[in-house]
Amino acid sequence: SSVSIDSVKNIVIGDSCYTPPGICLQVVYYSSLVILPPNPNGYYITWKVCCKSFEDNFQGSNSQLFYAQFPNPLLSGKNQSPKFNPIGSSPYFCIGYEKELDFSCRDIDRDSLVYSLITPYKDFSITGSKPFVASTYKSGFDMNKMLGPGSTCEIDSTTGIVLARPAQLGIFSI
Repeated sequence: SSVSIDSVKNIVIGDSCYTPPGICLQVVYYSSLVILPPNPNGYYITWKVCCKSFEDNFQGSNSQLFYAQFPNPLLSGKNQSPKFNPIGSSPYFCIGYEKELDFSCRDIDRDSLVYSLITPYKDFSITGSKPFVASTYKSGFDMNKMLGPGSTCEIDSTTGIVLARPAQLGIFSI
């Protein structure tokens, strides 16, 4: 099955208070109709973005791997995928100030959605499948200090709202 681009949206980063220079964000919406045959193990799909090297919290030139899991189609019946709410125009934080970012989804089936932060994946295993290989944090960063020492970053598992307060300047993946 092929995937089509539904729309492309350029997000202007910044607001009347501050606009970071040299940063652009583009959101691309894809869709496809896929009918999966029954599989008792379910399915997962992956998408890999190569060679990002601008994060201050990870070592090396990191790729990022995204994946989604699906249950056996016999178990789920006709099920719609959740849709992320639109990204705001200020997905940046100011040092020492707490800020919220909304990463919530809407689900017309009223499925239970649970949100969590994890160490981003950077690659497939040697076999080209699961288990995925986690990115390596730079010294001073880890799951509890994604934005560095003295910072906070957490997600509400029910709402998908990220609350963060960085303690240092940088470009971070969370």
